[in-house]
Amino acid sequence: METTETTETTGTTGTTGTAKMGSFTLLRKWLSRSADSEPLISIEPGALYGHMVDGRSVELARIIDTATDEFGIRHVRFQLGYRYQHKIVEAGERTLAVPSFTARFTQRLDSLSD
Repeated sequence: METTETTETTGTTGTTGTAKMGSFTLLRKWLSRSADSEPLISIEPGALYGHMVDGRSVELARIIDTATDEFGIRHVRFQLGYRYQHKIVEAGERTLAVPSFTARFTQRLDSLSD
């Protein structure tokens, strides 16, 4: 079942008409609105962030890059690893939307100054 929304439009001749928006257009509009907020932390390639997992280990994320998808949602691509005592285990590459990434990885672990 497709959801439609009717909006009033005015053409170049000054006439008023109606246009229907399909569910895909509504979804795109809704998703782009949620992507407008800027992250609270600075996300730049090479930066290292951490998340304490269980009080004994740290989930690590090294930023590879960021990109915006066709819906206008910014994503961050990162290398994931886990630090436990003196060992670091790599867990591969991951991608998250910026709001999800910043909610999970709240601590920047590398130095901000040169």
